[in-house]
Amino acid sequence: MHRDHKLRCNYCKVVYHGNQFKDARHFTQPKRCKQVPMSALADSWNNTDYKFDYRHEPGIRQYMEEQGIVDARSLSQRGTQRRRKSWRRYRKAPKAVADLPREVWFVKLTFKEIGGSGVTSQRDAVATMLAHNRALFKAIGATILTHGRRSRDFKPIIHFLAAGKHGALLYATVCRDGSVPETTEIVLRRWKAIFRSSPPNDVLAICTDSATNYTSAAKLLAKDADPELRRITWLPCSTHVWNLMLSCIGTQVNCIASAILLGRALVQFIKMHDAALHLFRRKRKRRSLVQPVETRFASVFFMLLHLKERRDALESMLHADAWDNIPWESRLVKQAVWVRQTIRDAEFWRDVDYAIIIMTPMDQLLRRLDRGGMVMSLVYSWSRLMVTKLRALQEVQAVPSEIVKDCIDQVLARHQHMFESAHAAAHLVNPRRRSLRYYDTRVRSAEDLEVVQECDNFFLAQTWGDRAGARYLRVPEQMRLFHACIGPLMTDLATRDAEARACIEDDGTPRYAAWWQEHGGSTEAHTPTSMRLQHVCCTCGRPPLLLRGTGRSMSVCARRGVTGWSSQSSLNWLRLPPISNCWTVF
Repeated sequence: MHRDHKLRCNYCKVVYHGNQFKDARHFTQPKRCKQVPMSALADSWNNTDYKFDYRHEPGIRQYMEEQGIVDARSLSQRGTQRRRKSWRRYRKAPKAVADLPREVWFVKLTFKEIGGSGVTSQRDAVATMLAHNRALFKAIGATILTHGRRSRDFKPIIHFLAAGKHGALLYATVCRDGSVPETTEIVLRRWKAIFRSSPPNDVLAICTDSATNYTSAAKLLAKDADPELRRITWLPCSTHVWNLMLSCIGTQVNCIASAILLGRALVQFIKMHDAALHLFRRKRKRRSLVQPVETRFASVFFMLLHLKERRDALESMLHADAWDNIPWESRLVKQAVWVRQTIRDAEFWRDVDYAIIIMTPMDQLLRRLDRGGMVMSLVYSWSRLMVTKLRALQEVQAVPSEIVKDCIDQVLARHQHMFESAHAAAHLVNPRRRSLRYYDTRVRSAEDLEVVQECDNFFLAQTWGDRAGARYLRVPEQMRLFHACIGPLMTDLATRDAEARACIEDDGTPRYAAWWQEHGGSTEAHTPTSMRLQHVCCTCGRPPLLLRGTGRSMSVCARRGVTGWSSQSSLNWLRLPPISNCWTVF
């Protein structure tokens, strides 16, 4: 008690009016005292009936468990018998369900499934399903994907997924300290720990976004002293790179940036004012305008597309003085006049048309990349095809040449940003692209020479970086024979070429791997690598997930520690405190 009859906290020295209830809230509310030690909270937990905020309860219980303090609140009402842990977990299920997002469908588990034999039987079923995928990872390799997000308690975490032939599996989840910056050294050490737990022979590439710390870590990984780790290729997420390309075009090309800026302001004014929105819905029923969001830049393209489709409805709003008869507030009069002028502005709609013409093929490519990512052998050709389509627009004069030239420069810059040696190798081992122009110095272009050199660098890294090794020296000759369509292959020429031509569209990548398995017997120097290269996932945006129906059972198994992989429950983080907490699910 302070001398003026006020309460004062002995830890943070805060003085306040109140009684015992106010004193309890100072230590139990969400924004509790920052200076109070965990020992004092544990003492209050056991010796009082204060109701702590649910966000503080896990930390207090974990502290008492680490210090060996008996949890008095876990005892029964008689105070002599401890409840079963499984039953307490079952009683906490309703609170966990209340914290789930609305779109998540929850199936309530019975007590038998949690506390009885249900978890053990489900563990056996999940282990059987995963055995086949583990065998595939050892045979054709896996791609490590990263996905950063926040946990339910708003702590920063990173998911590591292992993507293979039949989809992606959650491999590990790392809790990191948000106050510690993600430096290049920390990222690289985290990658190495994941690779060594795999083991490294089962990993062919790691795919992340193109952040600065990731690109720097990839450069250090390529120079690592361990040849097994140096062999692993880093790939930037193709979907992320093409989103950046759309963003650059929408912000740096003048006419497109103007159309996006005016269109966003126009849509926002109509959707944020009920009178304007009601008038629009009267003119065009069952149709609405799209307001762009920051999470995906392609939403700007949909906004422009919907504006063009609803141009007649927007212009009909201005007929018969319907727009002018709306009783606007004095602060909105100038904005309403500007909206009317923008709708009647022919230059605005011309810029919208230019933006849609240029961004349509880019949006189509982004949709193809975002289907699952197993299109490694097609990424390079798609990016070059994009440049060809833009140059075709310049030839037919559908868009002014200076606008197309600026867009081509942005596409080429992002293509160079995304292009890695693995893309070049996957492009050249595609059986549909067999051609002597890549290895004939008389006809090949500078782009073809760059692809061949990057392909050689990739196979050099896969053969432990030994340029004088016999295995690497056989690769260029066998690649030349492969593109010349000659050599002692396993089947006849007609069958081989017919199956190569059958590998078309987005589903051609699995067929390429099957083609190499059947017809690549004579190129034993790079056939295994070529087969594994076809199954590399080049995007970490939306990989196809496996075991969708057993996700809840896997989470329960992981929490009870009965998944059969307890030996990998923690990784050696080389005394790295900020990222020391890690648990594996796969």
